[in-house]
Amino acid sequence: MKNRKLKIIVDILMFLLLVFLLIPPSRIGVPFHIIGGIIFTSLVVTHICLNIKMFVSLVNASKTKKLNDKMKKQYVIDWLLVIVWSIAILSGFVAIGFAVGEMENLFIFSRIHNIAARLGFLFIIVHLFQHRKQIRSYIKRK
Repeated sequence: MKNRKLKIIVDILMFLLLVFLLIPPSRIGVPFHIIGGIIFTSLVVTHICLNIKMFVSLVNASKTKKLNDKMKKQYVIDWLLVIVWSIAILSGFVAIGFAVGEMENLFIFSRIHNIAARLGFLFIIVHLFQHRKQIRSYIKRK
């Protein structure tokens, strides 16, 4: 399978799964949310690995101060995505104890997880908008 097709498949699966995971676990079921979160995390790691060359080139260009304004904005959003989703994923794993009713004192991690996930979703929308031309080019090539 070509890398381009794999990128499209991973991105679509990741986005669709995220939309379902934004539904409260009380409505979709805690087990689905936990398993879906693990799959989402795997897809995020795969997405980063598939796009690592772009990310590394942004890091290198930023070190040499050769980024134009558009690329600087992409760079900032990419780092915000990494930070916010790291918080969402880690707090989600910690909050599993609260979600299954084992530890009430983990409630704060559930709140952090909710806030980070929603903020992360907003950054994903910005990220998609920033990369819309690249996404179109992937879809148009068959």
